[in-house]
Amino acid sequence: MNRSRLADELLYQLAFESNTDIVFISEQYRNRDQPTWFSDPLSTSAIWISSSRNIRVEGHGSEEGFVWVRCEAMTFFSCYLTPNESIQQFRTKIDALEDAIFNTQGEVIVGGDFNAKAIEWGMPHPDSRGRYILEMAARTGLIVLNEREVTTFRRPGYSETIPDVSFASEALVPGIVDWKVSESYTGSDHQAITFTVYGRSEARCRFSPNSGGWNFGKLDTERFCRALPPVCRLIAGSEVDARERVERLVESTMSGIASACDASMPRKAPRHCKRAAYWWTAEIAELRKRCLRLRRIAQRAGNREEANIRSAEHREAKKSLRRAINESKARHWKDMVSDVDSEPWGLGYKLVTRRLGAMKPPAILELTRMQRIVRALFPSHPARMDRGLRMPGDFLPFNEEELRTVMGSLAQRRAPGPDNITNEILKLVYQHSPHLLLDMYNECLAAGVFPTRWKVARLVLITKKQGDPD
Repeated sequence: MNRSRLADELLYQLAFESNTDIVFISEQYRNRDQPTWFSDPLSTSAIWISSSRNIRVEGHGSEEGFVWVRCEAMTFFSCYLTPNESIQQFRTKIDALEDAIFNTQGEVIVGGDFNAKAIEWGMPHPDSRGRYILEMAARTGLIVLNEREVTTFRRPGYSETIPDVSFASEALVPGIVDWKVSESYTGSDHQAITFTVYGRSEARCRFSPNSGGWNFGKLDTERFCRALPPVCRLIAGSEVDARERVERLVESTMSGIASACDASMPRKAPRHCKRAAYWWTAEIAELRKRCLRLRRIAQRAGNREEANIRSAEHREAKKSLRRAINESKARHWKDMVSDVDSEPWGLGYKLVTRRLGAMKPPAILELTRMQRIVRALFPSHPARMDRGLRMPGDFLPFNEEELRTVMGSLAQRRAPGPDNITNEILKLVYQHSPHLLLDMYNECLAAGVFPTRWKVARLVLITKKQGDPD
């Protein structure tokens, strides 16, 4: 950031435009008063969890020159090493970083402004700082992620360099894609680096957490009925056992209902999605483009006199951009204050309550405590070996009257499970194809199987400040 106020102002908008969940910051302008903003003791490096609903923080820490945050099976390190310190101070910080990485479990991603040179990230003339970093990376099993010789430091009148470097654990490298240096104007002399990380847990997700449910208000009933799957029955004498056959039946039936929903109504937009900065306008967007264009022109100036002229134009454009942002903020604040009297539950109320909620630090539970809570709320029991149970074929199947009673008792506007199939959708299926549900339930009853699909849920712990907190 070069401690630039303009870069600090543009940071939120850049995170929104690139749909970024975790932001590494070097030489920050200021510490933000947010529970998801973590910085080192020198306030030079920081990590901002810009999407706290998608990323769960399990731990964090810092030392001079770097800060780390652990999220699930990965730990992220953001670093800033100033070029103004001695080589001994530099090595002391790198040694502390190495110790922190060794004490970390799981995969690691390290990024920041190291102010060092090495051929491995595109600098043709390496220095001792770069060699020392590479030795640390070799000992800790880190791989350089920088691709090609794309510069990240671009100040008019200076040579373009690559002080910003990113590393990752060797096992994590295959899951990192779309590494690139962003060409968006940051307000700083440094360009942003973006990439996407696919962890091992991605492959274990049964349902997509980012796929929203369906907009039931835009249902096309005729299309829904045509797209519903036919009644499925189990084939007697199949080579697979009863449980496997029931699991397949339930999977195909519920997937068919989901396909009918896709064919007859649009998906809802994801909740809690990022929004543009409240002060962002088309005018500010054009001024940012102008700053980027003038900086490029200044960098390509043919002689010193022309470079000075173009650099002055770039500085004036930056001032205009800062002035436009400040004016937009002041205007929106004035409008919000004037609306409080006429609309007390409007934007002003939402911003204040959101801010009060954001002041609460995110709950970080230890794994053992979390497991203890889950065991207390959902106790396990040994498998029942009751010989008095009726054998398949000797049971009373559900009938349509019972199904009608159950469907009538389902409350509307309730949160769905991971498959996003709501009570309203189940009622609609019952109205147009009741035997699709009835036969599925009876097959489960006949086999004595409760499908695994219906045992998957998202558990949210809400404290009521009563009883034992553990």
